[in-house]
Amino acid sequence: MSRLKMKLNQQHAPLLAMAGFAVLVMGCGDSGMPMTKVTGSVTIAGGPPPQPGQIIFTQVAGTGRDGLPTRPGMAVFRTDGKFAARTFEEGDGLLPGTYTVRIDCFSGALGEGKSARELSVVPAGWAPEQLVVTGDERSMTVNYEVPAK
Repeated sequence: MSRLKMKLNQQHAPLLAMAGFAVLVMGCGDSGMPMTKVTGSVTIAGGPPPQPGQIIFTQVAGTGRDGLPTRPGMAVFRTDGKFAARTFEEGDGLLPGTYTVRIDCFSGALGEGKSARELSVVPAGWAPEQLVVTGDERSMTVNYEVPAK
């Protein structure tokens, strides 16, 4: 290698190392898939949830994008009702597809002599509309209003 090329390589080595590190850090945890961040809130009977709860997003078979996995998502909400959906890691969102949505929230701890059905604050048989994630949006906000039981 000529002296000029060696000198240029030595001068640019720190810059190339920093650029490589930046790409590595930005890529950490990234699934490499077209994720849509889905955030929002849950209210129950017009008010905040009495306890923390969860939302399960189940992708309807055949509604995803070709070449992508069919994978469920979930979200946890606290008593303020706010949530951020995840598929692979915290807050990454959902893959493109249509999802059935199930919301679970209980008035007390399970296993204390009452069944999950008795403790659930979500009416039996109630479910919100399916959620459609096209994959064209970078983020979306969805608010779920659970009626009184």
